[in-house]
Amino acid sequence: MNRSWPASLSLALVLSVFSPLGLALAQAPSSTQQQLFNDAFNQQNKGNYAKALSLWSKAIEQNPNEPAAYVNRGITRYYLKDLRGAVEDLSVAIGKKADYTDAYYNRGTIRDLLKDYAGALEDFEKYRELAPVEAKNAQLTATIEGLRKKVAAATTPVAPTTPPVATTPPVPTTPPVPTTPPPTTPPPVATDPPVAPSTAFIPTTPTQLPPGVVSLGKISGYDATTDDLLLGLKLSASRKLLKTSDLTYKYSQNFVTQMKRGATIDQALKRSGLGKQSMLRLAWRGAAWRTYKVFIR
Repeated sequence: MNRSWPASLSLALVLSVFSPLGLALAQAPSSTQQQLFNDAFNQQNKGNYAKALSLWSKAIEQNPNEPAAYVNRGITRYYLKDLRGAVEDLSVAIGKKADYTDAYYNRGTIRDLLKDYAGALEDFEKYRELAPVEAKNAQLTATIEGLRKKVAAATTPVAPTTPPVATTPPVPTTPPVPTTPPPTTPPPVATDPPVAPSTAFIPTTPTQLPPGVVSLGKISGYDATTDDLLLGLKLSASRKLLKTSDLTYKYSQNFVTQMKRGATIDQALKRSGLGKQSMLRLAWRGAAWRTYKVFIR
């Protein structure tokens, strides 16, 4: 799975989110646990992070051995700027599931933000070991090399320098004329990298899209594209959620055509007649299937 920065356009999702329990548990979750996961995801998508945190904690109380709940609570803590708390939850998840690639990737990203470069390097190298398909990911390689340089720089001692010999400055005959210091530019404003509101990874870097594929931005943790929307459309028809004769089916195809012609998302929605929520749901459905082979109704 390739991890990437969201596209410049970011869309808000106001749909319910699937539960990832099946990704970590061999058996299906109970209906109560399923509902807790769904409720927590919904609150997180709405930006109600404190409420989401409470629900994740309740899910952990009911099933303290479920690693996915710790990963999701860790991501919620990231949203609440509790980076160290996020690392603690991700560490618990790893303790319960030693091959949890998502947890290693997310913990490495947050440790890097905390300037724990050695810990971040360890996590990313472990992630690459557990996900060998990512070994060819150029950005992952660059991230690991960058962390190695940071670790080396932090451990390299600075050679002492001989202090210069002080000399007596000449006495000026006239006072120097003060000069106006050059204007300084303000430092750039730091922005937080986005975090996927699920057991998906905290995204880091862009990937180049194939010709004819257009980005639709980040949708609930997925970097969705027009191909994902078409895949979601195909899945919806095969699962009897849509008919090929439905207007939504035709509008969706027209929307993709408009996007390929260079229209913005708003322009393509207006010209095609496709509703924004339908577009989000279809693209999200396709992205989830492409990434995890999980079908979301």
